[in-house]
Amino acid sequence: MRFSWMVFVLGLLLAPSGTVAKVVISEVMANPMGPESGSGSPGDRNEYVELYNADSTAVDVEAWVLWDGDALDLIRAWSDTNLADPDVVINTTNIQPGCFAVILDPEYTDLGDSTWPQPYDFPPGTVILTVQNTTIGNGLSSLDPLSLGTPDTVFVDTYGTPDDTLDSIPFNGGDGVSIERIDLLLPDREDNWASCKDSMGTPGGKNSVTAVLEEMEGRRERLGLRLRARPN
Repeated sequence: MRFSWMVFVLGLLLAPSGTVAKVVISEVMANPMGPESGSGSPGDRNEYVELYNADSTAVDVEAWVLWDGDALDLIRAWSDTNLADPDVVINTTNIQPGCFAVILDPEYTDLGDSTWPQPYDFPPGTVILTVQNTTIGNGLSSLDPLSLGTPDTVFVDTYGTPDDTLDSIPFNGGDGVSIERIDLLLPDREDNWASCKDSMGTPGGKNSVTAVLEEMEGRRERLGLRLRARPN
């Protein structure tokens, strides 16, 4: 797997340079609740990858590529109307600025083995995407790094520092626990990922670890203001 991954990354690095949209991988659910194997297992059909558009304009991710080191997927619009959430946005690959999109497994709406059907509650307005193959990647593994690229294979973002095999990411957060990017504007690095604090992840919404970070920063700021206000 490492050889194929490095070949792909080399191709991305050698691709023509240009203006690249600031779309990042913001959350990865590689180990959904339930068994991983078996026909229609929830551990397969409930995988997802969340994207965030940090640009100031809308970005169309039609035919962008997602690579897990084993399989290369093309991103496309979700068109299945059987989603349980009526307020999501389908039939488009446009992500508005400051908004999230969620790449679902194409089999997400299938009943499968009848366990954990459509477990996620997406915020209204979440753009739902999928991939052309039957699964995301070759079936996501908790230890698979991911890479996101444009249709002309310009490198955009990664999860799991694929060029660094000595750090601790990717990692397994546990059954049903997603891995979230802490600061969406900081690079893919070991100290910028953490296990989700919310059950079943936060697909389409603010990352739980980001909210915790913001609360801590707010407390520090309030404490600093109080300290500065104290008389000598």
